[in-house]
Amino acid sequence: MTVTRDMIGRMVTHHSTEGTWTGVLRDIDPTWMDPASMPGERRHYDMSWVYDRKSGREIMVFTNDLEPV
Repeated sequence: MTVTRDMIGRMVTHHSTEGTWTGVLRDIDPTWMDPASMPGERRHYDMSWVYDRKSGREIMVFTNDLEPV
């Protein structure tokens, strides 16, 4: 199952090389562009912001890397 905007406020899980963590989905932006890239090289990315349950930090990750709990 994929994560959608309907799941904002619900728990999601992220699996990475650093381990697995769980947090609350805060927002999804399917048209996010990296402001550090050159204007002619900017691409749209499907990004999500998740409030990490353990550290209390808000983390930005690719939406495709998240799974609902």
